[in-house]
Amino acid sequence: MRKSQFLLLFPLVICNLLLCLFVPGTLSSRNVTLRSIQIFTTHTYFPFKRSIYFQCKGENLITLPDVTDEKSLYKFNGEESWQPLTELPAEKCKRCGVYEKDPIQTSSFDEWELCPENFIDGEYIYFKKNEFNATFSCLDCGLPANFTRSFDDNDGNNSSAKTLRTTGIVIGVMVPVILIVGLVVGFFYWRKRKRDSERAQFLKMFNDIDGEIDDDIEDELGIGRII
Repeated sequence: MRKSQFLLLFPLVICNLLLCLFVPGTLSSRNVTLRSIQIFTTHTYFPFKRSIYFQCKGENLITLPDVTDEKSLYKFNGEESWQPLTELPAEKCKRCGVYEKDPIQTSSFDEWELCPENFIDGEYIYFKKNEFNATFSCLDCGLPANFTRSFDDNDGNNSSAKTLRTTGIVIGVMVPVILIVGLVVGFFYWRKRKRDSERAQFLKMFNDIDGEIDDDIEDELGIGRII
């Protein structure tokens, strides 16, 4: 690939990357993570070691290794080795639940339909009386696959703020990228001009030397006087 072609394609590649990063819905990952959970009771009536886990129908169970005591509130940052819990499709729900397991039995705290539209601003709180309370996070949930939304007057200010913030981020990234591309293009243009100038000077010097040599030869042979 020629350098000129690379310089033309480079800004397009950068723009595509920026669109993927900052425009909602371009890259959508509906990963559901657990942010907090509090267990209110236990279904184990024997002195056995138990484990608490999360599972969606047809998927592997996700053990919550830190959750051991009732009444304690456990908080997570979403980056634990066992996260995310699951990934939701664009417009379908999954049957999921929180369970307790010991060597004798497996019992359910509760099972419910986990849906993308449950999430408000990327957060979903599920409460089951006398069983547990959990907060889930899914940043891209609640948005349709093609993300076309008309805002009403109540959330117009928030949407405008988000749009301005996103626009500011894109502009803030684009400005240095354009400057860098301009510097690279200017450098290659300056180097080409310098090369052309040196070539022209060399050819001029070569022609001058060649002309002087011809004059010297004519003088030595006396051709000029004969003519």
